[in-house]
Amino acid sequence: MHVEIEHVAKEGGFFSGKAASIVKIRIQLSPAEADIVERRRLWKYVVIKEKNQRYVHASERDKEIMNEFDQYNIRKLIDGTETYLDTPSEAKAFAEKVRQNLKDLKSFIDGNDKDGNKETFDL
Repeated sequence: MHVEIEHVAKEGGFFSGKAASIVKIRIQLSPAEADIVERRRLWKYVVIKEKNQRYVHASERDKEIMNEFDQYNIRKLIDGTETYLDTPSEAKAFAEKVRQNLKDLKSFIDGNDKDGNKETFDL
C-alpha cells in the first residue's frame, strides 16, 4: 500500500476570511491488496470516522443538510480526499490518526486474504 498525505495551507477565504489547513490523502493498493478488497467486496469498509469540522461551526439550518461525521472508506481514500481543519496543529493530529488507521487497514486487508481454519480445543 502506497500512501500520500499532503498538508496545504489555505489563506482566508473571500467571504469568511478564515484560513484553513487542508490534509490531502490518497492511497494506492498493491495488486494483491486490490485483489483481496475486490474479492471480499471491502470497498465500503470505513477506515476513518472523523468529526466534520464544517458541521461544528455550521448554523443549525446548515446542520440539517450536513453530516456530523466525515467517513472515509477504502474507495474514497483511493480516489483521494481533502479534509479542511482549522489549524495546522489539528491537521497534524488528523494526519497522525490517518497513519495509524491505515496501518490497521493494512492488517485488516491482510487478515481477509484467507478464510480461518478449523480449530478444536478444550478450555
